[in-house]
Amino acid sequence: MAVMKLKVTMTDGDPVVVAVTPKVIVAAERHFKKSMGQLFDQASVTYEALAWSAWEAMRFSGHEVKTFDLWLDGVAEIGSEDEGSLPLPEA
Repeated sequence: MAVMKLKVTMTDGDPVVVAVTPKVIVAAERHFKKSMGQLFDQASVTYEALAWSAWEAMRFSGHEVKTFDLWLDGVAEIGSEDEGSLPLPEA
């Protein structure tokens, strides 16, 4: 399985690229009580799951982050480093 890389742009800074590592995947599965395949299936993916995974990836990679909701207040955009690789439907 290739590691998904997310690009997080905060409202006050440059984009940060973080890897969704096995540790992040397990944390997401435990948090949402669904497999990563279910979380990121095109028919059921939520922006919350994407944002939570990005937040957890930032935490695990050593970035200083606030609690999830406070961190989310400062997020301008979350996307994939490789555009088109996320299973999010077109808005």
